[in-house]
Amino acid sequence: MINYAHRAGIWTGVSSNLHSFCPESGDAVTMIESGLDELICSLHAASQKTFEIYQPGKSFQSAVAKIRSFVQIRDSLGKKRPKVCAHFVVTRFNEHEIPEFRKLAQELRCECAFSTPSLNVRFLSGREPGEARRDSVLKRIEKWLPTDPAYVHPLYLAIRNGQLDIDRLDAFNGRKPFQCVWPWRKTIINWDGTVGPCCGAWNESDSLGDISREPLARVWNNVKYRAARRSFKRPTDVDVPCARCPGILL
Repeated sequence: MINYAHRAGIWTGVSSNLHSFCPESGDAVTMIESGLDELICSLHAASQKTFEIYQPGKSFQSAVAKIRSFVQIRDSLGKKRPKVCAHFVVTRFNEHEIPEFRKLAQELRCECAFSTPSLNVRFLSGREPGEARRDSVLKRIEKWLPTDPAYVHPLYLAIRNGQLDIDRLDAFNGRKPFQCVWPWRKTIINWDGTVGPCCGAWNESDSLGDISREPLARVWNNVKYRAARRSFKRPTDVDVPCARCPGILL
């Protein structure tokens, strides 16, 4: 699939936790020769103790060894691509390891990237009503948000401060507190051909079209996709997931 896109002149990237990846088995050579542009390695830690908080039961040293081996194989083939990037989602549990992670990435001869956490509070939706749900959301925010405000998205501060009512999803239709580029610049094609507006819309009812029935170009500009974009500026009566979203994944 990567090579197919590469031959069509499309940039490709893969984000992986590397658990099922084995560089020495030929996986690395296959991936490098496919034309992959970037490999993002999800580590989020600089020690085994911290690594297990996010990825319980997995080996930090094994993941690091795989990155080191992959870079060595790529260089031995005389290739500059894929670019390798070690990824670190900053939380309260790992923020103390940011300096060590920078050093680790340098030692591995790869880039490093830090990002704000998505706490996935949307998965609490429907499990608990009213106050009970809000308490669960606030507990998750307090447990995981880093203390450094540079790595905290304003969305969670607004929820914590009572400025954003997450139980009023209808309030976001036409009135987004945050902006999103997905409906204009990106799309998701699922395994069955259905098309979603972003990686957070996974229900069958969230589908905006189906490329097994019509070309992607037609889906991209159909009634549902236009309604999804419209919901950012004015309310829409079309049932699309964007109408229920504040402009960023909860």
